[in-house]
Amino acid sequence: MKGRLFGIAMVAGLVLAGCATSGVPDLPAVPTTVPAVPTTVSTDTGGAVLQSVAGVTTSTSVVLGPGTSGLNGAVTGPSGPVGGATVEVDRVTQPGVTPATDRITTAADGSWSLTGILGGAYILRAWRTPDLAITQPVSIFLAQGENRSVQMQMQQYTGMVVSSSMAPNPPLVGQPSNLVVLVTNTNVDANGVVRSVPVPGTEVELIGSAAWAVNTANPTTTGNNGEAAWQLTCTASGSQPLSITVNSATTETLDNVDACQFPPTTTTTTSTTTAGGSGSSTTSTTR
Repeated sequence: MKGRLFGIAMVAGLVLAGCATSGVPDLPAVPTTVPAVPTTVSTDTGGAVLQSVAGVTTSTSVVLGPGTSGLNGAVTGPSGPVGGATVEVDRVTQPGVTPATDRITTAADGSWSLTGILGGAYILRAWRTPDLAITQPVSIFLAQGENRSVQMQMQQYTGMVVSSSMAPNPPLVGQPSNLVVLVTNTNVDANGVVRSVPVPGTEVELIGSAAWAVNTANPTTTGNNGEAAWQLTCTASGSQPLSITVNSATTETLDNVDACQFPPTTTTTTSTTTAGGSGSSTTSTTR
């Protein structure tokens, strides 16, 4: 029995020894960190809202066509139909998105047309450089398949413009007032924008009825900002027209000067108490 156990032990020892020298590599070491598990769950921002960032939308662009709608019309000015004017047609979709734009030149009779466009919201303008424009664009909604006629009346914006401001207004009889006049040249640029440019170094003379007394130099000269100023006093109530003459040639009436008025009356009340406090008297003075 002992011999059999000894033989088994010897066999086991030989097997273990063979395993120790068989060349099988050791297992890799246990990693010190565990790889992150991929997730598809949306990030939790804790209720924070990302603010919009300025940029250009590239996924969608606004187009005019092709479509089955159309626009046409005529452009007129103070003297009738205007040929050679520019009509700008903008198709808009939503705020912040650049509209689709087309510009058409009017024929000699002022007519114009644009066909094969889509329905939707449109804004129209018209101008002729350097003197005619509309300053309030026309907004319309064009249905799919609709043909709409749009008439536009332009106003003249060219040459010298005089504007004025009086303080106080209305002027008060017997009290000084300040008058400022702005002299500008107005024109329409290539994009239909009406621009006013101050005119410096221009001689301006204030003229009016004998009810006005001018307390400062007259005539005077506009400054770099195109402004000229006077201090004057109205000596009689009622409408007292004022005008200015520019460069001894052009006379402009100042339309926004109100009629002169007497200063408002004031009442002063004085209370007097007699010695001993037995009575009082009141005196009123009107000025």
